[in-house]
Amino acid sequence: PPEFAAFPLWLANYNHPPTPPVPKPWTAYTLWQYSEQGHLAGVPGNCDLDYLNGPPTLLDSFVI
Repeated sequence: PPEFAAFPLWLANYNHPPTPPVPKPWTAYTLWQYSEQGHLAGVPGNCDLDYLNGPPTLLDSFVI
């Protein structure tokens, strides 16, 4: 529904660099999870890798 576009889109897509296709009704994604196979020292196993489509301060809007 068009009303969904009022909410940020966190898109998981591992096959479309440099940017994934965005489903309607959105015109852009807010977060793009581009891999599930990242590695981070001290974290066992794989980590998701994500790209923020905006300034770092945009993450503040997700804090509860």
